[in-house]
Amino acid sequence: MGAASESFGSGWKTALHDLRLYLTHFAGQVAAPITAGGAVQGHTRDEVWARLTDALGVPARCAPGDRVGAGAGDSATLSGTVELTEPGIITLLLDEPAPGLALIGAGGPGDEVYTFVRAHLFGDGAAAIAARDEPVWQAWLGERLPVG
Repeated sequence: MGAASESFGSGWKTALHDLRLYLTHFAGQVAAPITAGGAVQGHTRDEVWARLTDALGVPARCAPGDRVGAGAGDSATLSGTVELTEPGIITLLLDEPAPGLALIGAGGPGDEVYTFVRAHLFGDGAAAIAARDEPVWQAWLGERLPVG
């Protein structure tokens, strides 16, 4: 199996896990997304993952059930319980800034490395929080990693 095939397989596992979390905790609710990240040039996935988790204050190695809080400054945070860990990815069941799901990660097929902070927020005020926090997360990533 090649690197691209392995990445694809891992991506499906994570996506199906997140679908299960959505159906268990948020079925029928509309998500307000936060999507930040991009390609990182000149670094390996392990280097990007180490820089990302260090900057976020998140343990690079954590386990399901651990409480994690990640922040992009004072105004944008993601806090919750670790639900799944894969090499270079953490999935959180969020309680802050709103109930939801988040993925923090670094990876990609072959030599391509991407970093990302993605969340789906639910409940009253989720859309306003996502609109406020998405540009903060994108700027924060851009300051710490050369995302394009």
